[in-house]
Amino acid sequence: MYSRSRLSATVDLVNERVQTVRGIERSSVRYWVLYKLQQLGVSQQHDAVLWRLFIGDSSSDSSNGAQVESSSAGDLGLVFLLDFGETIVCSLPARAYIGDVLKVTIQQSDPRSNFVRAHAQRP
Repeated sequence: MYSRSRLSATVDLVNERVQTVRGIERSSVRYWVLYKLQQLGVSQQHDAVLWRLFIGDSSSDSSNGAQVESSSAGDLGLVFLLDFGETIVCSLPARAYIGDVLKVTIQQSDPRSNFVRAHAQRP
C-alpha cells in the first residue's frame, strides 16, 4: 500500500518523464519534417493555412474576433503546413488574413539547426 506522499512523488516523477519524452518526440518529428522539406527542394509548393501574424514587435491573433491582416508583403506569419501537420514561420503576401489558405515555397531548410526560410503566396 502506498502512502499519499509516496504516491504523489511517484506521479510527479512519471509526469516529468512523460514531458521529457514528449519533448523528444516533438523535436524528432520536426527534424524529419524539415528534412523532408529540404529533400523536396524549392520547386515544390505546399498548402498551408495562416494561423498567426507577427506584426512589428508584437504578435496578433484572432482570439478577440477581430479581422487581422498583414499590412504589407513580407510580414511574417505562422502557417500550418497541411500535408505535414507542422507549423513554420514564413513571409506573407500583402493583405493575408488569419485562416487564409496559402501556397508555401520552402527557400531553405536545415533540420539540424531547426531553421526554415519560406515564402507564402496566394493560390
